[in-house]
Amino acid sequence: MPRYMILVLANASTEAGSTAVELLEMGKFNDSLREAGLLQAAEGLAPTIEGYRVSFGLSEAEVEKGPFDLEKQGTISGFWFVKADSIEVVLEFAKKVPFKEGQVEVRRVAGADDFGEELLAEMREGQNKLRGEK
Repeated sequence: MPRYMILVLANASTEAGSTAVELLEMGKFNDSLREAGLLQAAEGLAPTIEGYRVSFGLSEAEVEKGPFDLEKQGTISGFWFVKADSIEVVLEFAKKVPFKEGQVEVRRVAGADDFGEELLAEMREGQNKLRGEK
């Protein structure tokens, strides 16, 4: 069954943290995903002031301490990891995320089949075992 990430894009509201009411609404949304048999994991991330970015391509990796400019640098503030029969099912749930503002991005998680024959059988088995699949 395909796996998807619903990624919450950071904004000033997510950086400020959730209110008790927002957390209750999020809990109800998570329950709806769980009851539908879709939810695999869901987490919110600490604000970017507590984060770091590691950039590659220079002579050595470069570490940058947050906070990050949310306008210029795409930043994730949370996610849902779901399994669903189709993207349409995931999009229907994504449209029900209890936000007053903001944006989520929905992406399919690449699996072993996406890499074709280049992914050796033993690597495929290892990935499946890691994910608890047969």
